Amino acid sequence: MKISKVLLVSLLSLGVLVGCNQTTQDSSSNSSSSSISSVSVNSIGQLNTIKDALDYISDPNSSYEVRVDRASQIANYRWIFTPIYSYIAYNSGTDYTYAGFITTPQGIASYSLERSDTSDDVITTGEAILDANGNTVTSLYDNSTVTSLVNLDYSSLDTSSTSLKTSRRVFCESILKLANLPSSTYLNLVDGITLTVANNKLTASFVAKIDGKEVQYTYTFSNFGKAKVDSLEEFYYNGGSSFVPDATLKGVRDLFNQDNYLRTEMLDDNNFAVREYFTKQYYFNEVSDSYLASYPELAAYANRGYVYLSNPDEGIILPGYTEELIYDDVYLFYSTNNTISLVTRNNPNEPGHAQGGFLLKQDDISEVMNYPKNLLLFSNMQKLVYEDGVYKTDDYNIGLDFINNFGITVPDGMTMGWTTLDMKITGDVTSLDCKVEFILNVFNATTNEMLTPYTFSFSNFGTTSYKPIDKFITDNGFELNL
Repeated sequence: MKISKVLLVSLLSLGVLVGCNQTTQDSSSNSSSSSISSVSVNSIGQLNTIKDALDYISDPNSSYEVRVDRASQIANYRWIFTPIYSYIAYNSGTDYTYAGFITTPQGIASYSLERSDTSDDVITTGEAILDANGNTVTSLYDNSTVTSLVNLDYSSLDTSSTSLKTSRRVFCESILKLANLPSSTYLNLVDGITLTVANNKLTASFVAKIDGKEVQYTYTFSNFGKAKVDSLEEFYYNGGSSFVPDATLKGVRDLFNQDNYLRTEMLDDNNFAVREYFTKQYYFNEVSDSYLASYPELAAYANRGYVYLSNPDEGIILPGYTEELIYDDVYLFYSTNNTISLVTRNNPNEPGHAQGGFLLKQDDISEVMNYPKNLLLFSNMQKLVYEDGVYKTDDYNIGLDFINNFGITVPDGMTMGWTTLDMKITGDVTSLDCKVEFILNVFNATTNEMLTPYTFSFSNFGTTSYKPIDKFITDNGFELNL
């Protein structure tokens, strides 16, 4: 595995290191010709009207290219859509990232593509994507994951000429997403979107106010019926598959998906410093007195947690309160001498209901507390390599996500970087004795000296329980069938 050193300080600027091992030359193919031809691609003749173009690009069996230019910059995005894959070359300002989705025997999978002037493209697929119901997605464009203009709605437009201007919201929002602009950008369009057909190309242009400045965007749709990426064609027709994780990787992901485990930090004397309890109904951060004595700044976050309580049909008077309230939210609580204190009040915005611990009503503790199961690592396990008894990656985005999830900060006065994020699995993933460690290997970027790694250890999968809050939940009738 090639190891690159990444500065933590540069994490403040996502664009700096994205695709750092990729070339800056963007092209559709690394070969001048290819014997592979597309199958079942719609043909098209001369574009005579806007309708001709929109009919074509909204059909899933079409093939075309879209170049997205932002004023005073080189092409930000270059898309290619075909019946069997989508492709995007994104220019971050320093490098290109090549990615998309492709049809495989296992279903629709994401992929990344590494280009080289001296060797073949390297295509790395992810797992087959799933829909909201957990079913494998088998249609490239009939899903909510893959960006495209398939089934673009232009029924309300007069498309019989070679040019038009529109401010129709649904149409405009569909166009905006090709530049990775949020749908809210529609509200900042200066004068709608102008479409023009000329020289067998479709142009879409608009001006949007972004960060207080008016920015010109121009999309050029071209190469109708011919656009393709040779390496992706070859991958598909050679039966290229999506990534299928091995039993160990599947097993460890399943362990975290159960939402029941313990993270433990130990002191040098082998007593515990911190225990984090992760369960389906509550999260709790227990800190020992000796650790607090050494790090008093942690007191504000110690021995507290969040719990989901739901009894929406009946009010209850909890110990320490005089009002009968309906509980149906996630609440902050403290534990002192094994006694639970819930932090709430009569909700002024919903009288008779206990106010939760967040601005918006919550019902999923694993989401609001961003449990480790949400790590980008678990949805991109194709980027892990097994070496020296651990699964490891130096993928920039996975590392950034991990650093943010675990709140890792750079010590004052130091420029620190990281080399790899390792996942060490001890024991059988089907056993209650399994232990998982995430190890972020870091170094002093000034001296290149390796530092003590950040290690996060998880155990007690399926058996984690903090007794005081369990008793509180049971005594007050808040058990959930989760």
